[in-house]
Amino acid sequence: MTQPATGSHAGPGDVAATAGAVVAGGGAVGAWCACFLRLAGLVPVTARPGLRKVRAAAIGCTPGHLPIIGPALTPDGPLPGVTIASAGGHGMMRAPAVARAAADVAPNGTSGVADVSPLGLDRFDDTGQSKLAADPIALPFPQATVKT
Repeated sequence: MTQPATGSHAGPGDVAATAGAVVAGGGAVGAWCACFLRLAGLVPVTARPGLRKVRAAAIGCTPGHLPIIGPALTPDGPLPGVTIASAGGHGMMRAPAVARAAADVAPNGTSGVADVSPLGLDRFDDTGQSKLAADPIALPFPQATVKT
């Protein structure tokens, strides 16, 4: 937490003191800090939370934030026996549906869940741009990647 007046960094033991100083300043942040201090009074362990674990991850996204489901491709065409399945950056939301569709596509080439034929690697051109419109509800909103 950074103290606005000095710019110094507060340690885990200084969180409640820093919050108290911000409450005195008022505003939305002050209101949040007042709630924090109330919680710390009711549940004392929350007054010194500290950092317990820090994690970082890279999330790979397709240009239009749409999944990829289809055969692996080589310059000579599909690679027999290899199916590509990627949730396009939305693994937690789409993983069950992508997995089910990929399980259908691997042995049969099609899926009974949905028509996934436009979702293969062949939708991308040599520069990585997709022929499909971007997912309109993906966050952050993707840039348009449709070839005109």
